[in-house]
Amino acid sequence: MRTFLCLALACSFLPSAQTSLSAASAQGMQRLRHAFQSNKFVAYTPSEYCPLAGKITNATEESIRADLLVLKPNFDVLVTYSSNPAHGLDQVVPLAGELRMRVVLGIWDVRSVREIETAVTLSRKYSNTVIGVIVGNETQLRAEKWENLEAAIKLVRAALPDVPVSTSEPITSYGNDDLREVVDFHAPICLWIFQGGNRHDPKAAVAWLKERITSLREMPGGDKPILIKEHGLPSGPDPFTPELQKEYWQIWMKEMPNTEKYTSNVFESFDLPWKPKTNPSELGASEAFWGAWASQRRPKPIVAVLPKANESQSSGVKKPSP
Repeated sequence: MRTFLCLALACSFLPSAQTSLSAASAQGMQRLRHAFQSNKFVAYTPSEYCPLAGKITNATEESIRADLLVLKPNFDVLVTYSSNPAHGLDQVVPLAGELRMRVVLGIWDVRSVREIETAVTLSRKYSNTVIGVIVGNETQLRAEKWENLEAAIKLVRAALPDVPVSTSEPITSYGNDDLREVVDFHAPICLWIFQGGNRHDPKAAVAWLKERITSLREMPGGDKPILIKEHGLPSGPDPFTPELQKEYWQIWMKEMPNTEKYTSNVFESFDLPWKPKTNPSELGASEAFWGAWASQRRPKPIVAVLPKANESQSSGVKKPSP
């Protein structure tokens, strides 16, 4: 309750926040659907950023710009995880706008008024760049209180009535009616290697994901647009390889082309060597190898099969402001 009240009071920093908590406007949803069909999405965390306590390396303008110049030939839209200004992550949106890329903007800490405020400010200032906001990543998996997540989603929606809002949880959580109802679009995490099947079988991985997406779409509220936020195979360690990672994406792109109803987010842009520390499990080592590019922005075989971005910005969005 204390967190909910703090977030509600935080509306004081949102001078144009609306009292209505209805779904995003038709215009905002149409823009998102058009991007789903026309653009190429990628999950993005700055390659030189490290959030580990005692080892924090903040993202810098120089490193983010270098990352985006590598990604731009293949991707139009970045899907981020955090807007934390203390770690330099508030610089992604302005740089993306400068390069005529767009952003589905992430908020990591749903209890942080500062991070929520930053995301709202960026979404308003760069209104042609930010096309959606994802409030929280696996918050329920990490045992965050539902009331805290719900309060943050409602606050963001009230402040940004034209921007579609979502949250992101493992696909196995989407049987929860509240989770399906509270969002404007779905952003499930769908990682085959944690499901207990033949972990390094790309065909089985794609078949499983197609079945899960079909099941979600058949649930009440499941007909909202779906951004498949995380899926794929890592490139290592054994038994995973760069070739298996490439094969997975070749199969997926052939069998599940993007539509207005769902899009495939390439997970993820760069290898992040610090990530195994966040998952000390049997498969924890694989967390460092999800990237399409390895350390120092070196391309893996998967890059050769990725489609090119729409240089003409065929989604019809004007040059990003300001």
